[in-house]
Amino acid sequence: MLQAYINDGGLRRTPIIVHAGYVARSKDWLEFSQEWQRILSMSPSIKYFKMDEAMNFAGEFSGFSEEGRNEKIVHLKDVIDRFAFSPLACCLPVADFETLIGQGRDIPERMREHYYYVFFGFIAQIIKHQKYVDVFTSIDWIFEEKVRQNEDIISGWEAFKQSAQTRGRLSTTPAFRDYKSVLPLQAADLLAWRVRSRWMEREAAVLPSPFPWDLTPHELPRLFVFEWNEYSLRQHVERARNTIGDVPKLKQSA
Repeated sequence: MLQAYINDGGLRRTPIIVHAGYVARSKDWLEFSQEWQRILSMSPSIKYFKMDEAMNFAGEFSGFSEEGRNEKIVHLKDVIDRFAFSPLACCLPVADFETLIGQGRDIPERMREHYYYVFFGFIAQIIKHQKYVDVFTSIDWIFEEKVRQNEDIISGWEAFKQSAQTRGRLSTTPAFRDYKSVLPLQAADLLAWRVRSRWMEREAAVLPSPFPWDLTPHELPRLFVFEWNEYSLRQHVERARNTIGDVPKLKQSA
């Protein structure tokens, strides 16, 4: 059995919405969790890992020195490198979404929720690369528990299951767990934070964030990222309109 743990990093007030995580065999996740917990318990110990807290010396990282913070992150990253099978991410630029979708009153409600596009893009990227990762016949999807968003995730999942290319291949409904107690979700949080940071450095022209590590060279070609943009969003809505007949055409940009 394979399991995918997905997190959004908890940051929504940014130019980009990101969901990211890792896919690995369930037995590997058990070993991973033991090693992750060992690093959490290493002095100075923390109860859980949250990247935003680490970078802002808040929460569990309150009182840490920069050196101590960096050392903790590097050790946790080493655990990810040893155990994670495939890193995955999906990016949705907020401005493009709001311009084309978010304010579109004539677009069906289910297609005005950003989570639909994040989830669709993420799963589509898995399917595209399944010949490399061979994960889609038996996989459990676990997302961070966020009550307001759970129904949106399920809705996106069910809509995607009904599409012609995936019918009969996606059977397991996503589960939702507390990131503080489910350790693989903490690794997903770290990846989501870094993917978002790299996008902002590239697209929003912000200065590189002070960070004790980067994605390792061997990891880069295996990081399957689906990035929405204005063109792909427009094309997606048009395809949906042609398929289900209830999605009005989008007006062309001036």
